[in-house]
Amino acid sequence: MTKNEITIDTNVFEHLFHPPNNVGDHIDILLRYLVKERVVLCLDKKGRIFGEYSHRLAPILRRLDETEKLSLLRYFILFAQRRLEPVDFGDALMVAIEGVFRFAEPSDHVFVYVAIASDSILVSNNLRHITGHRNRLKRCATRHGSETTDFANSSDALAALGG
Repeated sequence: MTKNEITIDTNVFEHLFHPPNNVGDHIDILLRYLVKERVVLCLDKKGRIFGEYSHRLAPILRRLDETEKLSLLRYFILFAQRRLEPVDFGDALMVAIEGVFRFAEPSDHVFVYVAIASDSILVSNNLRHITGHRNRLKRCATRHGSETTDFANSSDALAALGG
């Protein structure tokens, strides 16, 4: 990846705190790498992604026990540099994304849209709606002008980033 940007699905941050989904602390390792590299977090301009982060991660952020995991999460929620990408629900890109996985939550469509529009890697542990459709989504990204967009789960993301 030539650009220093990434899109991260909420479930990756949730899985940071769930050992069965964070085998070998691979998410900790990934997030530490992203912090070290000062990777820019890609979000949508209207705040849908950040709203999902706030809603689903608020109970974790309210914890008083300061751990490295919590510090990593707080870094991305509070301090990471951001790129805000406009999302147009009626344009050809969104129509193509919806055609790949029709029954996903609208937020899944937004994560994919932002990744393609920002030409970044989307890290997601959503096999059913995102990473399970990796090849189709990559073809969609290429058709819409993105050369380096990729879709990786948290276990494979570090390799996809070249780290």
